[in-house]
Amino acid sequence: MRIGLDISPALAEGGGLRRYVELLLGGLSRVASDEEFFLYSAFWSRFPGQALSLKLPQDKRFKLALRRFPQRLLLPAEQFLGLRIQERWLKPLNLDVFHGLGNILPPVRRLRTVVTMHHVGGPPDIPSWWGQFYFTTQVRRSVCSADRVIAISDSTRKDIIQEYGVPPERVVRVYHGGPDPFFNPDAAPEPLEPLGVRKPYVLFVSALHKRKNLEVLVEAFSRVKSKWGGRSLQLVLVGPKSAYFPELERFYTERGLSSDIRVLESVSPTALRSLYQCAEVFAYPSKLEGFGFPPMEAMACGTPVVAARATALPEVVADAGILVDPDSAGEFSLAILWILSDPSLRAELREKGLARVRDFSWEETARQTLAVYRQAVRSGTAP
Repeated sequence: MRIGLDISPALAEGGGLRRYVELLLGGLSRVASDEEFFLYSAFWSRFPGQALSLKLPQDKRFKLALRRFPQRLLLPAEQFLGLRIQERWLKPLNLDVFHGLGNILPPVRRLRTVVTMHHVGGPPDIPSWWGQFYFTTQVRRSVCSADRVIAISDSTRKDIIQEYGVPPERVVRVYHGGPDPFFNPDAAPEPLEPLGVRKPYVLFVSALHKRKNLEVLVEAFSRVKSKWGGRSLQLVLVGPKSAYFPELERFYTERGLSSDIRVLESVSPTALRSLYQCAEVFAYPSKLEGFGFPPMEAMACGTPVVAARATALPEVVADAGILVDPDSAGEFSLAILWILSDPSLRAELREKGLARVRDFSWEETARQTLAVYRQAVRSGTAP
């Protein structure tokens, strides 16, 4: 098979989408046999360096097929003017199937397609025309036109079927393969003082979006501070700020917590691993997760996890962490206090987390993804 892979999601933002693209490509390089892969993207900024900065397989079966064109012109031109620009670009590649790795497909008629849906919902923090067009119009068109849709959890699969009316047989659940082996408990941690982080601390890692439910975490942290005997405790938030951040900052400032909350927008991979390793608790209150890389990375580093009992998180964390009501600051604070005060519980959750991570494999993710490609080729409706 000749397979096209849209790597654009890894260029638009980091975080989970970049990890998914890089780790899936690595898995495909290890399990594929006679397939050829064409890594496609149409983008403008930092061309082509942004794409070359990705961790791509050093394998002659993987070839770059990049076009320089602004998405904010390309996508509306195709949507509203009916132009088939990307279809013409893809035609010379003679693909058997094209896979949109991040919720979006180009409007192609003569090519069988697969799209990965990472979650349903989650509009931008500040509504805009582009946000509505990209996250709603483009996603709906892509999901409804794809020959097969990959859902990264059972929760996401259920949401896709309900939200878009896609026939269940066209939606296939393929779990992510877990965190990069780089995240582990054995590497020596870096000093955290240069980051302004002091121990002990509670850690959160992800983009600082409103859907991450961070007010509940801040309120829970405030309660833990008041009950934990006056001892110093820090809340460390690691992730890029969004338009929502000023609202969050006002929320914790009004509660007198500014000196106890450390926000780090960007850290090196080694520093991130060290932050996971040295945290007393990893707390994840998000109410909208298609899978949940950060809790998996925390467990891979041996850190106890408290997460919201919402969307895909119970599937991912299972019994390896403590799951609580995402709307209850009280439940979050009690779970955090329990872990802080009970060494035996910390040890138990550490071992369960390390075991849970071993249940996920990118080689298996890649094998299942190749099977979806074959399904699309056999039963797709494209001429």
